[in-house]
Amino acid sequence: FAMEHDPALGNGGLGRLASCLLDSLATQQYPAIGYGLRYQYGIFEQEIWDGCQVERPENWLLNEYPWEFRRDVHAVGVMYGGEVIPTQNEKGVETYDLIDYEEVRALSYDLPIIGYRETPDFSVLSLRIWTTKESPRNFQLQRYNAGLLDQAAENTTLTDVLYPNDNNEMGKRIRLKQEYLLAAASVGDIVGHFYKNVGDMGLFADKVRIHLNDTHPALAITELMHILIHNFHFEWGKAFEVVRTCVNYTNHTVLREALEEWNEKRVAELLPRQYRIIQRLNEDFCKEIRSKFPSDEDRLRRMSIVEGGQIKMAHLSIYGSHRVNGVAALHTEILKNDIFKDFYELYPEKFVNVTNGVTQRRWINNCNPRLAEFFSKRIGKGWITDLKQIEQLSKFASEKHCQEEFLEIKRANKRAFSDFLKAHNPIRDAHGNVIGTTDPFGEEALFDVQIKRIHEYKRQLMNVIHAIILYQELKENPDARPIQRMIIIGGKAAPGYGIAKNIIRLICCLSQKVNGDPQVREKLRVIYYQNYNASRAERIIPATDLSVQISCAGQEASGTGNMKLAMNGALTIGTEDGASIEMHEDITDQWWPFGFGAT
Repeated sequence: FAMEHDPALGNGGLGRLASCLLDSLATQQYPAIGYGLRYQYGIFEQEIWDGCQVERPENWLLNEYPWEFRRDVHAVGVMYGGEVIPTQNEKGVETYDLIDYEEVRALSYDLPIIGYRETPDFSVLSLRIWTTKESPRNFQLQRYNAGLLDQAAENTTLTDVLYPNDNNEMGKRIRLKQEYLLAAASVGDIVGHFYKNVGDMGLFADKVRIHLNDTHPALAITELMHILIHNFHFEWGKAFEVVRTCVNYTNHTVLREALEEWNEKRVAELLPRQYRIIQRLNEDFCKEIRSKFPSDEDRLRRMSIVEGGQIKMAHLSIYGSHRVNGVAALHTEILKNDIFKDFYELYPEKFVNVTNGVTQRRWINNCNPRLAEFFSKRIGKGWITDLKQIEQLSKFASEKHCQEEFLEIKRANKRAFSDFLKAHNPIRDAHGNVIGTTDPFGEEALFDVQIKRIHEYKRQLMNVIHAIILYQELKENPDARPIQRMIIIGGKAAPGYGIAKNIIRLICCLSQKVNGDPQVREKLRVIYYQNYNASRAERIIPATDLSVQISCAGQEASGTGNMKLAMNGALTIGTEDGASIEMHEDITDQWWPFGFGAT
């Protein structure tokens, strides 16, 4: 609803995929629970001041969020730092106690995830999110009184911001502590729930599956090892067998710089018990590599979990998981043949493909009710739970009245979005004062849209160059382009990513130039769509004519915006990459008017 703020719990493909996955699990009535962190200020709200991105705290918790329920009964203590004391469990297996540690209390809030049903027998799952903000014991008053203000508030700020800028030491500490908070609190909750309801930990591997959504929760592997050995007296080998049976890992990137690594000394300082377990796991892993590939020290070095003073979280995730999946067929092949080639040669049975998806319930039925009604009038409502049924629409494609009705729906969505732009996409000066409003084209223009986070490999810069070419064409010949075209680019740049911020600046400068040129502005406009988030996606996606998917070929793991836009009637133009390849295969050349760019 328009009066609600987006809950600032995730970002980009990772966050949206998790949300759609939970919706699907609830709709199909699987018993599941999602875990995350309750970010007080989200990632950030984006404002554009004189063409520059300015980050503001998200205020989704300014008023009480109506859908969350505080569950203090599920609070978990999470330990940082301290000194490791080696000891043994009842089976004589080495385990580790901590002394002089710092305990942080993680409180939980539950958000209901309601599955779709036409009948009253719908199911409701929970998304359990952890916060350190609400517990007074996390604030170190003695340090505050001693003038150590940053140290005093460090633990209460752990859940303040998603992806804190890690260009400094404090940012790196907070990120690592965030990741362990998520892993430790969630695994502790999973084990506690199972033990309370089943009791026999010998059945844990038969009943529980844990999905790692990228490497951020990878420490769940070591945390589960610790709990099984320390609390339930498992032998080391049996504990690892349980972990490897339960855990599955989804990789979301082919960018090597995005494969998460942590400084070994930082992990040893903040998470000494986890560090000991990682060392032991790495020793076992290296023995396994040597037995399979004797005398291949280069391979051992490439595959080691700990190497060069860094702990490689993707390597830990692969070693500790039952299955490893990419998120599109091409992406999985790149993982198998390039990024994780050594691991694939050791564990070929682990690697599978599970192409990303999106829920049609949100991205058609909810955000585009006119189109949903158009579908249901012709093929019934079965498509809401079985999207394959949408293929039946092809038999209506050549009917003139269907074409007219579809185009009228698109025009109505464009009118609604243009009105939204005028009201909610202000132009600000360098001091943040509103000095104007966005002036979009009307419903007859071509809405040319690229909406995704700002990054070099996503090539918003190339889109800008194309806009400049169009502008120059129109300057030379105002009749060169008979159709009005509105190029809309939206997305956020990471706070520490200077090049991405400069790309935003360039887009805004071009927008000012093109939109202010009386010779061109009636044929071409460039709009920067500010503060792009899920709610704003629901506004623009139904109105889009042209979906721009031009990431560097081979670097877009999957993409989900491409699916949402295509489902709402936008034509895709882009590179042969990620899930767009599989979309093309399903849609077929008959309905796919543009050839792919060269790979």
